[in-house]
Amino acid sequence: MIVLQEARYALEIRPILGWRFGPVDLLLNPIIDFPFHGGPGALIFAPADRIAYNLSQTWALAVEHYADYGRFANLGPLGQQYHALFGVIDYNSDPLSLEFGIGHGFTAVSESLILKLIVTRSF
Repeated sequence: MIVLQEARYALEIRPILGWRFGPVDLLLNPIIDFPFHGGPGALIFAPADRIAYNLSQTWALAVEHYADYGRFANLGPLGQQYHALFGVIDYNSDPLSLEFGIGHGFTAVSESLILKLIVTRSF
């Protein structure tokens, strides 16, 4: 997924909150984008969340949701918000980890088919 920022300069606050319940992980990212123009009314709420089931220390299956609700001051109507749901498989090893997902957008501004691949190498 390619994320484009409308502002030339911006700040993103991306806390990651996580809980583990046995083999299940729950992650929440209440992401806030702050363009350096427009003041506090320009704050954008674009959260992400994930629930994963760890099959082993190496493999996991997950469902992820990505959203963009728009500006806090004027949240967009549902048809103008971005919502996408992904089915994801993770392979975690050392030094290489892979995350592959297939997603589908559910609103007019979301893509109908999205593929994602994240490759991580530890040094």
